[in-house]
Order: sequence, then structure tokens, then C-alpha cells
Amino acid sequence: MKKILSLVLVLVMLLGCLGMTASATDPVYPPVTKVTVNGYSAGLSVSGNTITYNARVPGASIPLSNATLIVYPSTAYGATNISCSINNTALSTYGTNLRATGITLSATNQLTVNWTKNNTNYSQTYTLNVVNGTGNAGLSDLDTTSFNNATVTFGSITVGGVTRYTASVQLPNGTSASALSNLELQATPLTSTSTFKLDGSPITGNTFTANFTAQTHTLTVTDGNDSRDYLLSACAPDADGNIKVYLGIRTWLAIAYDRDDHPHFDYEDYGGGNNYHTYDSIALSIDPAGSTYVDIQPDSYSAVGSQYRPVFSTYEEVTVPAGSSVMTVLSTYAGNHSLTLQGSSSYLTGITYGNNTLGYGCNGWGDGWMYLVRYANTDVTTDLPNLAANNYIVTGGQYIDWIYTCAYGADFGYSMW
Repeated sequence: MKKILSLVLVLVMLLGCLGMTASATDPVYPPVTKVTVNGYSAGLSVSGNTITYNARVPGASIPLSNATLIVYPSTAYGATNISCSINNTALSTYGTNLRATGITLSATNQLTVNWTKNNTNYSQTYTLNVVNGTGNAGLSDLDTTSFNNATVTFGSITVGGVTRYTASVQLPNGTSASALSNLELQATPLTSTSTFKLDGSPITGNTFTANFTAQTHTLTVTDGNDSRDYLLSACAPDADGNIKVYLGIRTWLAIAYDRDDHPHFDYEDYGGGNNYHTYDSIALSIDPAGSTYVDIQPDSYSAVGSQYRPVFSTYEEVTVPAGSSVMTVLSTYAGNHSLTLQGSSSYLTGITYGNNTLGYGCNGWGDGWMYLVRYANTDVTTDLPNLAANNYIVTGGQYIDWIYTCAYGADFGYSMW
């Protein structure tokens, strides 16, 4: 019983990065990718079934007058007729987004989001907190020193009390990819006393150069005892503003679970197969890689410590707009293969083809969808992302695997514990 309880706790803490759901009391995520106040992204905090947006605005005097609020809607999961109001004031259409200008925001505000999905109307109200960002470790801005038209998108999400922060840099369309190999960035902290580290090494000043070709970096901002890590990424989109990534859906473990056919892992602690062939046809219909169990298995396994991690060569190239997330890539891929995604914009609970669905609860209590992002399909050292799929911004050239697990990742060598 003690082990089961500990596993459940770990699951709750990491739901955002795994794409798995635990119960019917999960929070209702709005069809929104980002909320900004005066240009500063509001972090998403999840506690139980309650969702809260938290915006830190440097130098803000609360209540914040003459403020600008922008909400970025998402139609990735079939949501339509999206509208919003803040403290009962409706937001107006602003390009593809929704905006309210000249408004006054208190420390605590009510953001209401309305939408339609599958002919059902939804209306949810979320708390938007606004605070003065001064006095906290963090960034108020990040910019390139060589590209005047580069854009930077900040993101954050809190799950199980742990907040992950991201900052993604998008160079102007048509910029040569070679620019990523020696990209100079300037970071503006929330406080003048903050210090920086890049991948653990101290930085003098607030300007640094890094190679973003096929890699990301971690920028640590420290102010006294307060410290915050940002996952930094950068991309150079083509002339049309697009990037290319590679994606595969992996379902072989669903069949292995049913057959008790697992040479490199042991289900003893997680439950064994007892529904022989029950999910064979479902798993094969969802995995476009082949039509037999042999076709969809890994090309090989590589040992990492005591774990064995799979290597695949079958991927499909997917073109998406620069600034897209892992979830956007999956949604695009699903549309190309007549697949329907189940869940929310933050995590995946199931994939459906026709009347067949493979998802949480199909194969025991340790199952669900997890994803990997790597810059080489043979890379077996990169660990699971610590971000919700809609917060991980892809940069081009990456290999993305969505893997159906029956044992919280232990069955493909990426154990959560």
C-alpha cells in the first residue's frame, strides 16, 4: 500500500508533462494558450481542480490602471465560439486573439472563458492574480542583440507545487539556421541585484552567447534566496514562418502488456497482462508505422544504467508554424491521420481512430500517454520533459515520440521514480 500511495503522488505531481489524467475531478482547462498583462505572460497554477493565472508586472501599482489584457485562444481541440470577459467586461477581437485595453485590474480578478465544443456550450471562470514583479527572481524581458524583429514568448505552469518556466526565441522568417549557432541574448531581470547562470556556469553581466542549434539551455536567475530556472529555446523559421519536426506514435507496449511479452522490463510491480489480444487491433490502428506487432516494435534497445530505452527509425515529418508546442505538432499529425485526440490542451488522455480508443485506463492503473523530445532519434540520454505538452515549444529538427505506457514509463526505460 505504501508503494501504491507514493506512485499516485508522483503521478499527480507530473501530470502536466505526461499527458495522463487521474480522475473525473481534474480541472477544466480553457481553450487558451496564453494570457498576458501589459505584455507579461501570466503563469498557470493548478491546485486540485482549481486553475489560477498569476501575472507578475514589474513596477506595477496595484490596482493596475490603464492595463492591457490579451488572451490567446486555441482551437486545437475543436473549441469554437471562444469569448472572454474580465471582471464582467467583454474582451474584443484583436487579430486572432482577444483583448481589453485601458482597464483597471485589482490584485484578484475574475477571467471568464466561454466556448463551444461538440455542440456543447462551456463557461468557466478562473482567478487572475496581478502582483508587482519587483523583488522576485525572474525575467521581465529577453531579447536578441542582432535581430530587431525577433520575438520572445514566456510561459509557465505549476503542477503539484512545482513551477516550470520557459522562454522561446523566434528569429525573423527566412533567417538562416546558422544564426542559431552563435546567438547573443540579453536578459533583463526583475531586480537589479539578480545574477545569472547558463547551464550551471555563472554569467558576467546579463548578455550571453549560446549555440541553439539542435539544443536548449537552462538560464538560472537568482536574487538572494530566490531562484528561478528558464528553459531557453530558439528557432529560425523558413520564409513562410514554419519549422519541421519529426513525430511518431508508439503503441507496441499495449500489445506487450496484454501478451506479457516484455524482454526488457518487468510488470511484476505494476500488474501483468490478462486480456490477451484485447488491444492488438486498437494499437495497430492508431500506430501508422505498420500493420503487425512486429512492425511497430522498436528497432533496438539501448541500455542506460539498469533501464532499456527504445530506438526508432520510423518518423513522419510534420510542418508547423514557428512557436508551436508539442501538443500542436500532435494535433497536426492527428489531423493528417484521421486521429482524434482526447483530453485537454495541456495533456493527452487518449487517441481515437474510428471507434477505437487507446488511453488512460485501458491497460491497468499505470497506463497513459507520455512524450519524449530529442534532437536525434538515437538519443537515449535525454530524460522526460518536465513540461506540459502545450508549454514545450519546438524549435525544428526535433524527434517527438508519443508513447503509450502501461507502467508510468518504466516499461520503456524512462521511469518516473
